[in-house]
Amino acid sequence: EKVVWGPPTEGLALSISVEKPKYPISDPITLNLAFKNLSDSPTLLAVRSAWADYGIRVRLEGAGEVQKTEYALRAIEASGVGRRMTTQLQPAQIQTDSLELSKGFDMSRAGVYAVSATRETFKKGNTSEFATVTSNILVILIVP
Repeated sequence: EKVVWGPPTEGLALSISVEKPKYPISDPITLNLAFKNLSDSPTLLAVRSAWADYGIRVRLEGAGEVQKTEYALRAIEASGVGRRMTTQLQPAQIQTDSLELSKGFDMSRAGVYAVSATRETFKKGNTSEFATVTSNILVILIVP
């Protein structure tokens, strides 16, 4: 299966994917995230947890933005505590992550969901400025 990437930003790209395009309402949905260094030099990344490192947006067609659940809010809060780790992402290296999308957002209504992700990153050669890397947009169909 071909990986679809969002637009390159500061030499980085973000891709999100799920196992299949269609899920029954009660099925768990795991969102896979891949963050790639497209440049020819290492880049510094702050690492906490997938919920804290990525901004996830879910929209239900005809209903708008889907709110995060208590589970997601707690996961984000928990990873904000304690020290931030930083890691070097080498040229061509891909950092992968996954999170329980269906636990973090209420996807209990049938319909067409559009999912996107962002990740803040340091600007090249400047750790006091940030850039936002945006993923592809993923469409998931939830059926009764």
